Amino acid sequence: MDLLAAYRAFVAVADHGGFTAGARICGQSQSTVSRQVADLEQYLGARLLRRTTRRVALTSDGEQLLEKARGLIAMLGEAERSVGRRALDVAGHLRIAAPAALGHVLLAPLLCSFLSRHPGMEGEMLTLRSREAAYVVNVAADLAIEIGPLQARLGERRKLGDVPMVLCGSPMLIRDLGAPKTVEDIARLPAVVSVPPGMEPHVWRLEREAEHREVDPSPRLRCDNLEALRAAVLESVGIALVPLWLIHHDLASGRLWRLLPQWHGGLQPLFAGPPGKGRPGPHARAFLDYLSSSLAREGIFA
Repeated sequence: MDLLAAYRAFVAVADHGGFTAGARICGQSQSTVSRQVADLEQYLGARLLRRTTRRVALTSDGEQLLEKARGLIAMLGEAERSVGRRALDVAGHLRIAAPAALGHVLLAPLLCSFLSRHPGMEGEMLTLRSREAAYVVNVAADLAIEIGPLQARLGERRKLGDVPMVLCGSPMLIRDLGAPKTVEDIARLPAVVSVPPGMEPHVWRLEREAEHREVDPSPRLRCDNLEALRAAVLESVGIALVPLWLIHHDLASGRLWRLLPQWHGGLQPLFAGPPGKGRPGPHARAFLDYLSSSLAREGIFA
């Protein structure tokens, strides 16, 4: 058995919801992909997928394996391109489109790191505001990074992972007002909330395993973009519920503290692929593999 091919088949089927779509992504027949997944299940001694007449779903073992399999495939691709002839093959112009805050905070440093590894590459970052991001399929770019759920899946998309929404606050604010010990304590703290112009703040829906709670935040400041929201939280204006990718470096450095870490505000899937029909080109695939392995190491996924 070609173990790597079997892992690729499993990831393709899981990410695209069936053997027909997975086979198309792998460039193989449906029977071949089905056999590869069955061989992998036999090799591991675990059922990875539940098959029905219309679709497939991950089992608990499949869910545990999927992220690790994605990381394995991405790291192998990165390793192959870093040496010998394949290192020289990564050349050309790469244009990436992403929501503005995601592009500025998370992707720009990784794109710069990728370019430093591949001197033959040139890069371009196109950041989209909220209204533009909704129409990412119309953007002229080699690769688009989308925060799900996807509105249109017209081309090949790779799911990078699920990012939790987390509660956070500055050490100074928490020392002054006290750390929340229960969900009810969240409502008594001043909050910084993300609100589009002309809209009212939403309740915060928090989850802990099978338990769900709702909290009405007490807004002290309303922001229409995530970068302003992050700056306000760092300035101790209030606490916030934000995607982990926005503040993971701040948490690591101690500039922000995560509050009630056993709770989260749901998961945001992160996808990447060409912003229209078709598959990513070689240089886009190279960056996509590098992005996938780098984000896996960042620890931003649930």
